[in-house]
Amino acid sequence: MWTLMKRQSLFVKIFLSFLTIILLFVSFHIISFQFFMNGIQREIIQNNQQNLKNTADRYNTHFTRIKTLLFSVYHDEKLVSFNRQLVTKPDAETNYWLAGEPLKEIRSHAYNPMFYLDNLIVIFNKPSFVIEKEGTSDSDLFFSRFYQSPVYTAAYWSKLSQQPGNYMLHSSGLFRVTSLNSDQQTQLLPLSFRMPGVNYSIVALLDASQMQKAFHSQEEDPRFMILNGDGSVLYRSSEGMTKEDMPAFKAGEDYKLRNGHYYFALKDKETELTYVTVVPYSYIASQASRLLMTMYIILAISVAIGITVSWLLSRGIHRPLKQIVSSIMNRNPGSVDNAIHEFNLIHREMRELIREKEVIHAEMLSKNSLLTSYGYINKLKAINSDLNEWKDIMATDQPYVIIMYQLQFRSATAAAEPV
Repeated sequence: MWTLMKRQSLFVKIFLSFLTIILLFVSFHIISFQFFMNGIQREIIQNNQQNLKNTADRYNTHFTRIKTLLFSVYHDEKLVSFNRQLVTKPDAETNYWLAGEPLKEIRSHAYNPMFYLDNLIVIFNKPSFVIEKEGTSDSDLFFSRFYQSPVYTAAYWSKLSQQPGNYMLHSSGLFRVTSLNSDQQTQLLPLSFRMPGVNYSIVALLDASQMQKAFHSQEEDPRFMILNGDGSVLYRSSEGMTKEDMPAFKAGEDYKLRNGHYYFALKDKETELTYVTVVPYSYIASQASRLLMTMYIILAISVAIGITVSWLLSRGIHRPLKQIVSSIMNRNPGSVDNAIHEFNLIHREMRELIREKEVIHAEMLSKNSLLTSYGYINKLKAINSDLNEWKDIMATDQPYVIIMYQLQFRSATAAAEPV
């Protein structure tokens, strides 16, 4: 019976009503979360596509900037003048001190952090000579001691004049860079420029790792690759990435799922370079899961706040009403301090009603006492009366009316006179 009464109480009913509304909204949000999961994954895929597009734009802009730099340095008057005397004069009459002027120009650009250059090199064919940011050196000595590479040797660069075109982007390679204070291996991406029939060429050795950090924003597992127009690999972020692992893209396709990895590809029409980024499927799924988990946490916090507020509101409504009922049952019209004006008004009126009832009840009791003593008054006045007839009146609490008669006899003459 007590459990039934608790279930039927106003507090329980109000609180359950609030909980029903909260559960309804929670169910709606959970269904919405599940419904939009596919849309969230699609948004993440589109975000990776946009990141790749931004990466391609940054690389293309930077390659254009470096090409402009190479063209400007290549046609510098001081460098042209120094090359002229190398070609026209015998080796004994060549003034190598004149290399100091173009060296200053090369050094100012090579140490500019905006170019991401490890070095800027001017290679002369006759005689075998280089100018780089640290000074001048023999070509064979420079590429065999200071910038060692199994691919990019002095012989490789001497054959550069036989290659068609002016600008050429070479595949990145691992160089062992040795200086007075360090000896380290660095992955460099060479970009060269030369004019046909000219004795020298200029090569920009770009720091591939620094460029990737600056241009390719990837939070986790940054797998990135650049392919040349002929399909050869110009740069890859890790040795584990190969061209053979890439799936075949059909016309209009820019991403594909293969072996648990999403491959995103973007080909630039002007440079004919293809930029490829590889994102593990687990990474995309984890992003969606993190977003979903964040939404669930927010939902859980909202539900907790909703239940707490519902409990407080239910108690705020039930408590003053309970005090009012208690005051009625206990005949104790005490004051109720509540923020709800209506409850205070009801309690105040109920208190006045209880007081009025007590006053009326007291008056009735006093009148009943007077009626009870009426038999003694009759006896004192010697009024003949059958007391048994008054027992019912004295025993009842119902209202009563007393009618008293007094008989007065008059003569017939007095009765006939007009009034």
